[in-house]
Amino acid sequence: MPFRSVNAWVQKHSAALSAWSSALTIVASIIAVIGFTTLLIGGILGFLQLKSSLQKPDVALAVVNSNDPAFVIHNPSPVVARDVVLTMGLWDLDARAEAPAPRYATDPDYDPGNLSAKGMDVSYVLPGAGSGPHNMTNFTRAYYAVPSGHTIFGPAFLRCSECGPKAYWVMIEKNGTAWFVEMSVEEQASVYQNLRKVLNARAGFAGVITEIIPVKRRVRAADPP
Repeated sequence: MPFRSVNAWVQKHSAALSAWSSALTIVASIIAVIGFTTLLIGGILGFLQLKSSLQKPDVALAVVNSNDPAFVIHNPSPVVARDVVLTMGLWDLDARAEAPAPRYATDPDYDPGNLSAKGMDVSYVLPGAGSGPHNMTNFTRAYYAVPSGHTIFGPAFLRCSECGPKAYWVMIEKNGTAWFVEMSVEEQASVYQNLRKVLNARAGFAGVITEIIPVKRRVRAADPP
């Protein structure tokens, strides 16, 4: 087609060509917006997935209802806590104080007041949710035989498959008061040393407990309204 004819054809169809050009520009803009939006959404989802993978679950223990003590496991994190394990060792300190003089040298199994508490497993605890309350009798049937007013004391240990271990001191006066304290990392390192101090104090256990756990640190068991 001669150049003059082409020029005439372009002039004749200039409006249509302009419309097509505008349409293609709009389509290109839409594609660009969609592509950017898709990229942005993908980036946000990737960030959220990365953030979720970096977050770790957490669990915490609380004692509730001082007259009928129970334990509640709470997950304050935004991630599911799995394979949660709670174990504890509890002693009736008054029964231990009333027992015959210690004979550890001749009888390694001599451990008066030991309530032989067992542990418990919880498959999972949802974010912001809890497990419990779990009554004392779920951990030791010997609790039934503890006289009213006797002091029960010992450590409790809590962990989950991806949680760092936590430890607590627990004290329960049967049919009276109850409190608990979370141990620091440094205190966890000396938990058994401090426990032996309390158990060996016999009738003087109250003073040793106060020395190890000042009153101001103790968290009183929450009672139902």
